[in-house]
Parts: sequence; C-alpha cells; structure tokens
Amino acid sequence: MGRRQVSLVNRPPRFFSPAETARRLKVSTKALRLYETLGLVKPVRTTTGWRTYGPDQVVRLHQVLALKYLGLPLKRIGAFLGDHLADLDAVLLLQEAAFRSRMADDTRRLELLVAVRQRLAHGETLSVDDLIHLTRETVMTDPIEGRLAAVHLRVDDGSRAAAYFGDLFGWTFTEPDGGLRWSNTAAGVGDHPWALAITDEPSAPRVRLGFEVTDPAEALARAKSLGGAGRSPEASVDDQGLPLAFFTRSPLPPARVGATGEMGVAVALVDDTARAKAFYAALFGDGFHQIGPQDRWWSSRAAFGVFSNTLGQAYPARVDAGGAPEVHVFVCVRDLAAHMSRVRALGGSVVTESAMGPYEVCTCRDDQGTRFHLWRDPAR
Repeated sequence: MGRRQVSLVNRPPRFFSPAETARRLKVSTKALRLYETLGLVKPVRTTTGWRTYGPDQVVRLHQVLALKYLGLPLKRIGAFLGDHLADLDAVLLLQEAAFRSRMADDTRRLELLVAVRQRLAHGETLSVDDLIHLTRETVMTDPIEGRLAAVHLRVDDGSRAAAYFGDLFGWTFTEPDGGLRWSNTAAGVGDHPWALAITDEPSAPRVRLGFEVTDPAEALARAKSLGGAGRSPEASVDDQGLPLAFFTRSPLPPARVGATGEMGVAVALVDDTARAKAFYAALFGDGFHQIGPQDRWWSSRAAFGVFSNTLGQAYPARVDAGGAPEVHVFVCVRDLAAHMSRVRALGGSVVTESAMGPYEVCTCRDDQGTRFHLWRDPAR
C-alpha cells in the first residue's frame, strides 16, 4: 500500500461529529468506537477533546467498510491497511473486482431467465428439476442464520490424533458427546474461529464442514430445497456432494495458554464454483469475492473458500482422483519452519512446500497419515 494522503476536495475540509459521521455513512456510533478501539481509524480531537471525522478519516472508514464487506475480519483489515492511510485506489480495485463478479452472476441469472422464457414460448414444459434449478438460481429467499463453526476430520485413532495435534499446536481437546473430540484455540483467523472436531468413526467422510445454526432441522430442510440431501442434520451434503453437519452449538473446551496454531481456513475443491456460491448464498446469505485471476472464491462470512477442481497444479492439490468435492484444512502459524520441524519430530511428514497468493503454505501428514496444511500469513 502507498503512503500518500488522499485529498478529496480543494476547499477547506469539513469535519463531522461521530453521530453525524455515523448517519452519513449509515453505520452506528458504536461501530465507529469499535473501529477506533481496534486502531482502524483515528478521529481528530478538537481543542476541547471532542472526536471529529474529516476527509482522511472518511477515506479510512471507506477502506475499512469496503474490506469488511468483502469478507475480511476486522483484525485482518488492520494488518492489511497498517497504521497509515492506504492508497484508496488499491481498495477501490478490490471493490471493482467484487462488483464485476456480482455482475457476472447476475448476467448468468438473466440468461437463464431468458432461456426459460424462450422454452416456454416454444411450448415446452418445465420438469421439476428445471423448476428447482430456476428457483435456486434466480429467487432470492431469506437466508437462515448460520456460520462455519467446525471442520470434522476422520482419523484412524481419535485419541492418538488429539495427542498429536495437541502437542503440535498446544491445543486442548474435549469429548462432550457423539464421539467427537473438539479442539479450541485462543484465537482464529476469522472473527468467529472454528474448531477442529476429530472422529474415528469408520463410516464418516474424510472431512465434513460443520455449521452452527439456530435450528438444525430447518437448516437441513433448506439445504434439501436447494438440491442438497441428508437423513439427519448431522450427516447431510450440499448439491455437489460436499459433506455437511448442522448443529446448535460448538462445545469448545477452554483454550490452552501458549497455543502456537490458530484455526485457519477451510478450502473446498468443487467442480462448479458458481453452483457452490449460489448454494451457500441462498442457504446462509454468503457473498463471495474472487482471489486473483483463477476460479477461486472466498466467503464474506467465514474463513471458507471454494476453489475449482480444474486449476491443475494450483495449491492445494487434490487428495483423491476424480471430481468429488473435498475439503482441505489449514492451520495458521507464525513460525512455519519451526512447525514443519515439529511435524517431523512428532512422527509426521511434510509432503510439499508451496505458496497460495501471498501466503506461505505446506502440506503435512500426521503420524497416522492424516493430511492437513500449515499456513503463514506474512501480515500476521
């Protein structure tokens, strides 16, 4: 980011009170105070100590709100912008890319509507599958409340896996019910960190995404209406077969002081990213923004990405042959080299080292062969 100051007008700058700034930007004064507490914006103090917001502060607030809208957690926004006024154009470029993506989605929906009308005009009858597809792609139903709260990882020996990851990252695990061992960390990459849930149930999928919702039965019904399937909220799939679980609360144990790994991100490799974006947008109201020029998309509500299966050698590489969706688990660490050494010292292995955009990443296996990824963000 450049360090140049942004001047919006040539006439003398105007300054507004917190209440007037909040009204004009359509945010709350509580939000302004939170941004100040987090060091995201620094109001100008009058001689009597009152907070005011001028052109530089409004530009900064635009950058904060724009990046928040694109899905960055507030603490990531602080690291991204730094303690200086960043280049406004760089943030506007990110917004432009997001809006262009949305325009492409709207164009696709419009083309579908036109095509369906042409079929009707020629006397065709729409099948039930046609109607479901039309509704899913074009009707904006109210999403339910839900967030990614856990990733279920199947292992051969649950106790052994909990000991391995506990030693590697300093995590604690508990087993409240259902045969799942839940981890917790002091922090996570997102504003709402998710937990790692370990299971050694042989019939479980290798990886399952767990979403915390108010009503699991309602979430399952909504998922089914969008083309998903499942016999119970704890064992369902989305419309491309990605394993899901819906539950009411994440039973997290107390965090261990000194934990060295944070719950990072979950990346789903799918055949059709447009279809995945439509499914989770209709289910939870998720928006997605594109990562770079490739077919990779990031959720605006959670540390969750959907990447195309057709990226070739792009990271992360598929585990299984074929096109079935699969999820990759990333743990964020500050010292990548130290953790790679630790992985090996505990009986695991480092499969490959690579990069994913600006991030340093590597693929690892624990002492049972379970695959996971280490991820270092230079901004953290």
